[in-house]
Amino acid sequence: MAADAGTGSCGQSAACATQLDAAKLQFEHAKQIEPADSRPHESLAGVYAAQGNWAKAIAEYRQDLRVATDRRRALVALAAAYFAVGDETRAAQKISDAVGHRENAVDHETVAELLEGHKLYAQAIQEHEVALRLRPDWPFALNNLALRDMR
Repeated sequence: MAADAGTGSCGQSAACATQLDAAKLQFEHAKQIEPADSRPHESLAGVYAAQGNWAKAIAEYRQDLRVATDRRRALVALAAAYFAVGDETRAAQKISDAVGHRENAVDHETVAELLEGHKLYAQAIQEHEVALRLRPDWPFALNNLALRDMR
């Protein structure tokens, strides 16, 4: 989920801060009820990210990664948080982990789409381009890259 996971677009108002605090309580409660569910970790990380508390957001994204069934999604979310704090080395490593060690166009394209969900467009374009190097005539990747260029 993007950095605003669980927060919608509530902005910076006092009402928004109250909504975020209420959401945090609900997500914390959900974590206690079902510790093996990654969703409360992902959502809580989004709340912390929306509040600019990147240390706590990263800690929750790490917890999300420990229990997530969709490791690729969790790795890209953690990468986005690392990018937000300027830790490009760790972010790049998480993206590499998300792609895996195989040179597979589908894996690169999937990661590109996840990166776009976090508004990491430059990194997404790199992954689209790798997918196209691996599979040059793949209409799906060509289309995604063209759509990205139009935004």
